[in-house]
Amino acid sequence: MHASTRIALLGLLALPAATRAQDCPLPATIAADRPGNLTGPIVLAAGHLQAETGWSRSRAAGTQVDAVGTTLVRLGLGCGAELRLGFGGLTRTAAVGAAAASATYAPADAWMGTKLRVLRGAATRPHVALILGSLIPTHSAVSHARPEPEAALSAAWELPHGQALVAYGGLAGRWVADHAVGEQLRGASWAFAIGPVGSFLEYSEFARADATARYVGTGLTVLPRASVQLDASLLVPLPRAGADPILGLGLSRRW
Repeated sequence: MHASTRIALLGLLALPAATRAQDCPLPATIAADRPGNLTGPIVLAAGHLQAETGWSRSRAAGTQVDAVGTTLVRLGLGCGAELRLGFGGLTRTAAVGAAAASATYAPADAWMGTKLRVLRGAATRPHVALILGSLIPTHSAVSHARPEPEAALSAAWELPHGQALVAYGGLAGRWVADHAVGEQLRGASWAFAIGPVGSFLEYSEFARADATARYVGTGLTVLPRASVQLDASLLVPLPRAGADPILGLGLSRRW
C-alpha cells in the first residue's frame, strides 16, 4: 500500500457526507493500492472507477525480469465493497547483459476478487477491510498452474502530523508442482508526508513451510491533481543473496 493511500485515511472523517445516493464517503485525494507489497483497507466509493498500472524490474541469479502494464482495476459497488480485477502485465525475461533477441515474452497471471469494509476508523479505532480473491492462471510460460485463492485482513491507524500505520496479514493457497502449500503474507508500513510528497517505509514477508522471502521497501508518491497519482518505489530483498532491489514506477487514476 502506497503513501497517498495512507495519507488519504486521515481525511476520511472530515469529508462531506454523501458523494452518492448511498452516502459513501470519497477521500479528498486518490487512495491507490500501489506501490509496495501491502494493500490498504480503503474501499473505493460506490459508482467510482479506479485504474492503477505500472512497470517493475527485478534481477536475481543472473536473470532480469521486466513486467510492463501490471494493472489493477477497482470498481466501487457500494459503501463497503469493491470489485477488483488485476493483471500481472507482460513479462520480459532475459539473462543480464544478453542480446535483446534472446529475451522471452509472456503474459503474467490475472487476479479477481473483492475488498469489503469491516470497520470504519474513528479516533484510535482502525479502518479494517477484508480482501478476498483468487489468482487466475493464463497458462503462459511464467504462469502458475492452477487458480490460487487468497484472503487477507488489512488495518490502518491514523496518527498525528499526517502519518498512518498499516498492519496486514493474509493467507494464500499455492501450488508447487502437484503439491498444495500454504503461503502467508504479512507486514507493516508507516506512511508520512515530506512536504507535498508522500513516502513510506514497509516491511513484508512471504512465508511458506520451507522458506520465507523478506523485503523492506520505500517510495514516493506525487499527486499532480486529486484524482491522479504518480509513484516510484524500491523493494530490497533480505538478505540480498544475489537478488537486486526491485524497482517500480506507476500511474493511478480515479474517475
